[in-house]
Amino acid sequence: MNYIENRIKRTKPRLVVICGTLYPDPSPTGLCSLRYASLLRDEYDIEFISISCNGKQALETYDGFPVHTLSSKLLSLEYKLSGTLRKLAHLVGSSKLKTSILGNLGWYAEAVFQKLEKIHSERSIDAIPTICSPFPSHIAGAKFKEAHPEIRFVAYTVDPFAASDRIIPYFHRFKDLVELERNVCSKADCLLLSEEAINYRQDIYGEIPNKMALPDLLPEVKEIQARIYDDDQIHCEYAGRFYKDIRNPEYMLKVFAALKNKKIILHLYSTGCDEMVRKYAAMSSQIQLHGYVSQEELQQAYASCDFLIGVGNSMYDFLPSKTYEYLSLRRSIVFFNPQGYTNNVLE
Repeated sequence: MNYIENRIKRTKPRLVVICGTLYPDPSPTGLCSLRYASLLRDEYDIEFISISCNGKQALETYDGFPVHTLSSKLLSLEYKLSGTLRKLAHLVGSSKLKTSILGNLGWYAEAVFQKLEKIHSERSIDAIPTICSPFPSHIAGAKFKEAHPEIRFVAYTVDPFAASDRIIPYFHRFKDLVELERNVCSKADCLLLSEEAINYRQDIYGEIPNKMALPDLLPEVKEIQARIYDDDQIHCEYAGRFYKDIRNPEYMLKVFAALKNKKIILHLYSTGCDEMVRKYAAMSSQIQLHGYVSQEELQQAYASCDFLIGVGNSMYDFLPSKTYEYLSLRRSIVFFNPQGYTNNVLE
């Protein structure tokens, strides 16, 4: 009776979106979640559940949306510790990548489910859109759907969980990851997929009937701020994460290290492949390392550069999210693609 009464009292349906990192600096899937939420905010009451960036569980506000941040005991401990103890706590968490099929985020599925139950008991939920990655978002959605069949469960997979480069935990096979993803996604009332996932991963999604490709949208164009460079140099910029097996920067770094024109500067706002990046930065003063910065600082850097530098994925089933972000900025783009790879988005 409480569920029916709450629905009658409300004027707008209530959506609770489950994603990865959102507050205070969103991950790519967090930005994706915000983009779609911004299009739906007039028709729905929307709030988010996300992974805490500081180890604290809290209710925050981001871009006008309520955000419930969740953390595990180990993650909270890692943020509280420092030095060697913090590294030790991180190693304990990382070890789960080899011992658990859900890796070090297995806790997130149960934490999200419990949070959904609490939210629903206070004011009924109409639908739960879940964003992968992380995959435990989908698992929590499927479990909540099973407990509350009347609630709509919409799952959006940006990048597949069962990826060929993923670490396979002990006593499991790649086939187990595929079967788990297929079974969980089949429980959604509607499965939304990136075009890369739907085109290249028929082994996972081919037999699921209620699926469709979600149109790719460019991020909102932020207000362009004043340049932070006041010189006649040509400033190039890469922002994002490097992966040795998915998005390897070595060829791009070799090119910039070999450039003779001293006016061309490469600014790297990146993480991943750190040893390789430091090696080439030591070879050339034209490669400048900035590391991780906030979204606000990154927008300022975007507004100041002359060229955006991209590195293509070697895996066809992974969405090139950085490509979409670059296109929205309306800057000249220089892209380094792996041999044999075609960037359909840019074309």
